[in-house]
Amino acid sequence: MNGRKDILSAWITIEQLSEGSINKKDKALKPLHTVEKDWNKFFLDFLSKQKEQQKVSDKIFKKSGLVLYFDIFNFQEIVDILREKYKIAKNYEEVSNSDKFTFSVYFDNQLNFIAEKLFYTMSGYIRRHGDLPKDILKVENSFRRLEQEI
Repeated sequence: MNGRKDILSAWITIEQLSEGSINKKDKALKPLHTVEKDWNKFFLDFLSKQKEQQKVSDKIFKKSGLVLYFDIFNFQEIVDILREKYKIAKNYEEVSNSDKFTFSVYFDNQLNFIAEKLFYTMSGYIRRHGDLPKDILKVENSFRRLEQEI
């Protein structure tokens, strides 16, 4: 056991668990509760309407795009999973009650997928698999490759 290495590893894990927070009350986020026959047209129309409503110039619009967040959940689920898995007693310290997302995908303003911006959260991994990943970057990269093949 290497004390410094273990502390650094624990610190990195804590940082990774803090990633993926999302504020569902943020007015900039638009919930998607629809079924469409042509998603491409739906999102292109959405981007066009946003450009118009926000009076965005063509130059700025070229740098814009769309982000989709999937599988939003309360972080308390992860706390409960880890407590049970590692037999950690429940204490009454305040724990972050934030919402997290499992993964996000990014598209440019022409709806081209931007693979390097795909983000798969450690919290989402734990929620799906019930344990910490050995290497979240490997998981994320394999997810990225899968998305590019689709």
